[in-house]
Amino acid sequence: KRLVLRPKDNEAFVIYDRNVNTYAAQLGMSTAIRCNGTTAVNFPTLPCVDPNVPSLMKVQVGEQAFEVKLYMDDVRNTTGTVDRTKVMDQIVKQVNQQAGEKLLASDVVNATTGETVLYAKTGEALRITDLPIPDPALSPSYSGGIALQMGISAGITSTGTIQDDDTIAGLGGTAGTIRIRSAGKTVDVDLAATDSMKVVADKIRA
Repeated sequence: KRLVLRPKDNEAFVIYDRNVNTYAAQLGMSTAIRCNGTTAVNFPTLPCVDPNVPSLMKVQVGEQAFEVKLYMDDVRNTTGTVDRTKVMDQIVKQVNQQAGEKLLASDVVNATTGETVLYAKTGEALRITDLPIPDPALSPSYSGGIALQMGISAGITSTGTIQDDDTIAGLGGTAGTIRIRSAGKTVDVDLAATDSMKVVADKIRA
């Protein structure tokens, strides 16, 4: 059996968990994105990169897309790490300013860990991804990774800790082919055992 909930008069419909429990998410009914609260989130630091360079995110609300710029001083807490709540506040503030309306809202559901939910007031689906660092010398190879660290990034991510120069052979793999299917299209990517993770990412991107 399935539980079907419908709003009256096609009004906006938003459901999310407001405490440490995740029943709505487990039942597949949550319409919000919830960040984690387990490990510290660090602002990216790269050699030869100005610390004032923002970390960029792409936020999609339904068919609309917005770019969010996160500056260290705006999202840092007293310990020097990234404050999850401040990140969510910046996303809401910047997206709403660009949209010209109150499109997004956030709610702190665990003040101790900083876990916060982000949702569209229209009930539309949200999608967040990290964008490359706005430095031509490093783009598109590196991103700030804040969305990824907070557990709100859409898409597929690897498990475990790997480095750019780790090779397929070094991680216990062999040469082969990756088949990627999306939106009715199929692309085969041939990989060598000596390919590094950066080379793999570049091949997939190409």
